[in-house]
Amino acid sequence: MTINERIDQARAGRQGDNPIDDLIRAAYYRGKHQAARIVCDEHNKRMKAMREAASKCRYHNMANAVLNAPRTGDQIYHPDYADDFTITFGDDEAQA
Repeated sequence: MTINERIDQARAGRQGDNPIDDLIRAAYYRGKHQAARIVCDEHNKRMKAMREAASKCRYHNMANAVLNAPRTGDQIYHPDYADDFTITFGDDEAQA
């Protein structure tokens, strides 16, 4: 069994069935939440810098119009940013 298969097996199980699976599941979701935060925060930081640079351009209206294109936005948010799983189960006693 590969590591990825083992993680998938742990994610498919129910909470509380196996303490090792619970730890694997918690680590998986914690990493997922941290990745979402890193990506969202970095995007928001870069968009802020681009807005500031666009406002200093000679043709600032055109630069801001490009940044306001429908596919870009000032901020992105991913549901995993909230860190619900870790907040809910992070303080449980580890059995393994």
